[in-house]
Amino acid sequence: MLLSGLASAGALIVLGLLFARPQLGIVALAAFFPLNAYVIRLPLPGLNFETVFIGIAIGLTLLRFGFRIPPLRFSGPVIAYIGVLFVGFLVTTSWAPREIAQFSSFGLFKVAKSQVFTALLFFPTYLWFSNARDRRRLLEGMSLGLALAACATLADGALQITESARMGRPVGLLSDPNAMAQYLAAFSLIQLHLFSSLDLSPIRRWLHLGLYTLVLLAVVLSLSRSAWLALVLGHGVYLMYVNRKLLLAGAATLVLAVTVGFPFLPGLVRDRVEETFRSGNVVFAGSSQLESSAASRVVFYRIGAGMFLDSPVWGHGLGSFKLLTPKYGARYGMLRHKDPHSLPLKLGAEMGTLGLGVFIWLSLMVLQTGRRLWWARSDERRFGPLLLGAGATLLIANLFTTEFMHTHQVSAYFWLLLAIAAHSDQDRASGSL
Repeated sequence: MLLSGLASAGALIVLGLLFARPQLGIVALAAFFPLNAYVIRLPLPGLNFETVFIGIAIGLTLLRFGFRIPPLRFSGPVIAYIGVLFVGFLVTTSWAPREIAQFSSFGLFKVAKSQVFTALLFFPTYLWFSNARDRRRLLEGMSLGLALAACATLADGALQITESARMGRPVGLLSDPNAMAQYLAAFSLIQLHLFSSLDLSPIRRWLHLGLYTLVLLAVVLSLSRSAWLALVLGHGVYLMYVNRKLLLAGAATLVLAVTVGFPFLPGLVRDRVEETFRSGNVVFAGSSQLESSAASRVVFYRIGAGMFLDSPVWGHGLGSFKLLTPKYGARYGMLRHKDPHSLPLKLGAEMGTLGLGVFIWLSLMVLQTGRRLWWARSDERRFGPLLLGAGATLLIANLFTTEFMHTHQVSAYFWLLLAIAAHSDQDRASGSL
């Protein structure tokens, strides 16, 4: 109750700042976003703080800039993503009410709306953050938000506040340890980016490095294997551009840690790694030699392949994988409604070639934008490795989860980062940098 009251008071401050100074309001939202789920909900179904804030931000943006959108090379994939979600909603509602007991079209609409609204953040953020100083301030707001989530996770681990923490995996302000870890792992690079920014005072730079250390500790405590792998590979992409000597040193340290140094790692880390290679008690057809989590993922891919082949163009609709798991999974012994635990798998099964096409288009846009920024030798060229490293982290992590679509902290920070990187690239192209 206390946390809900504090979060609601913070939400009012964020809204006040948005009306007074929209740029500062978006920065405050970035720092506040981990608390978003704890704001007291309005009595109208589907109307929460996030909806109100983004709706007001879009309205203020229209008043200030008129009906403008970023160049289509940036906004095209974002619009296509929103469109695919809308098509997926229509496809599901065309069949699910007849075939699925207790299916709620309005419930699915709220899911689709929540996923669309974080993507809509891209448009006001792009238009309001038109210079390097303001973009750096937004990154600092995001760094503070990451630190807030990390500190809550560390407190949860120490005090065992949540049920998940009592089972050995603290979650802090988020609902799932994998979601928390992916959020922190992907965007921890923002803090390294700020530490290397010579435009900040030494105190601020070292502050962000200290916050980065807290974030890494929280990721370790999450025991999320997908986040660990994604963090290592994402940092590898980032360091490949900005500091190859540090990349080689980090790679050598990692090799030593997983070989001769493995017995000296903390027990909870060793146990989690070793668990990957143990056969589980849950057995599925064709995957009996795998650990339970890995075995279930093999079955998910088989289910997804069957769903894709049955409807390869537009899939079975948003949320259909979970609805149809018992139907397609019966032959493998998977009889419960389950999440696919893979974003490409979810998109292919639920939205077919359209969904996979948008996913590839968005990934290519991130890749091209990051590379152009780095090779342009502009003042903000380090935005390139930051975007590429964060994008790689999210890509790897979402091969094993679907947090990009289901965890608002993950998707909101991605769209915020993409928006300011895109504007920086546009400034580079126009000669403004």
